[in-house]
Amino acid sequence: MSDKVEIRPREEQDLDACARLLVEVHERDGYPVEGVADPRKWLELDGSGRAWVALAEGAVAGHVSLTRTSSDDAVKLWKAQNSDRQRPVASVGRLFVSPAVRGRGAALALMRRAMEFGREQGWQLVLDVMEKDQAAMRLYERLGWVCIGTIVHRFGEGQEIPGRAYALSC
Repeated sequence: MSDKVEIRPREEQDLDACARLLVEVHERDGYPVEGVADPRKWLELDGSGRAWVALAEGAVAGHVSLTRTSSDDAVKLWKAQNSDRQRPVASVGRLFVSPAVRGRGAALALMRRAMEFGREQGWQLVLDVMEKDQAAMRLYERLGWVCIGTIVHRFGEGQEIPGRAYALSC
């Protein structure tokens, strides 16, 4: 088995594999906290979004997206703290990696690709992460992301989970 992980733009034909993988990750890790009743819908991007997949042995093994949204908690927090800046903001999200390939650098490579694309566009990058996802927070901090505050992620019928918002230092 090769340890090599390839990153490429997500294609339409990747969505079924991404959806199956997302269900697997949710069952193991509870990510995303919203559940995965309709995983394909959860992975949809609007016209401003981009997504990449990690491939291991030719199969989809991970995913990340980058979207220009104003509704994410991290975007709102960054804008409130930086109202004097006019820089466009994009949110990194939908990061997940197959349990079978963890430890092979897929999450790191996916994050680096999203960060590289965001920098090329001149975007300020932000993300949010739930407190329970400590490994993800360690990855983000290792890559230079800085916690800009705490959030409460609300979902479902009045459910809440604490999280943190991060911004990429430029």
